[in-house]
Amino acid sequence: MRARLGDLAPVIDRMLAGRNSDAVEAISQAGEILWPRAAEILTAAPPPADWIESGLPLAAYKPLAACIAAIFRRAPRLRSLALNEAYGALAGDEGTAADILENIASEPEVGCAMIARLILVQSPRAARLLRRIAGSGRSPDENAVLRRAMDRGMEAVLSQMERSTAFVQDIGNGILAEVAGEVSRVTTLLREIEADTIWAGHWPRLKGIRNKLDDVTRTRFARGVRDGLVGPLITAPGPIAGAEQTALESCVRNLRKLEMAAPKASGSTSYDGLLRLASDAVVTAAEAGILTPMRTYRLIEILVGPDAAEAMYLEASGRG
Repeated sequence: MRARLGDLAPVIDRMLAGRNSDAVEAISQAGEILWPRAAEILTAAPPPADWIESGLPLAAYKPLAACIAAIFRRAPRLRSLALNEAYGALAGDEGTAADILENIASEPEVGCAMIARLILVQSPRAARLLRRIAGSGRSPDENAVLRRAMDRGMEAVLSQMERSTAFVQDIGNGILAEVAGEVSRVTTLLREIEADTIWAGHWPRLKGIRNKLDDVTRTRFARGVRDGLVGPLITAPGPIAGAEQTALESCVRNLRKLEMAAPKASGSTSYDGLLRLASDAVVTAAEAGILTPMRTYRLIEILVGPDAAEAMYLEASGRG
């Protein structure tokens, strides 16, 4: 595809030069140019010379390319949905949905299933769009094809969640600052599935998935408390400096975000206990001179709220 982009290739390269993955606006602008053109190229392109190295038969190339092209045609709109999900702004989703639905009945069934899966995984609050996709055909037969595609997309997502390694990479081993967002996406998706009778056949599977998510989230939370707060306070050789305090506050803030996003399938007792453990570690560090009073109050405020921090301050100043 790059070889056939022609004059567009250097334009896109310049748009992204020197930027990293958080350059959201630049990436989106480049994608608006790249992906529709990539879909045109892929639709007409012959198999690459090294296709045999893929291990797939030659006959698999054309249908696979058609499915990927179906996604590329809608990639800017799919990205828009994902960004709206991340920012909690759903106002523009109706127009975006119309663009995604345009001519979708003419796409391969597997391509439609891939599109459904992307919507479910990246934009769970937009999952209701799948009902519209399932009814977007020009005939009953087309509607039946699209409905099967939606079911295939849903089946792929739920089956992935049910596997023993589900959630391990993104949540169990994920960066603490990003884990809460991933947990929130999954819980939102499960809630959307449960709220729509079109997915009633999948409802019995949701409890097991929630329990799995709950277990992984609790384990990640406990490790975050241990590695990001308790451990550094216990092993600190002397008073905490400014940079170290910033790291502690960032950890505690991310822990609270994760605790609020957690599914709590079996109650919140374990989170309460871990938060008490974290608070006790902060108090112990303060008593040992590792934390100044103001740094202590700040950590307690983030961990258990401003009332607890104020009560600690008043007690220390003799006004409690």
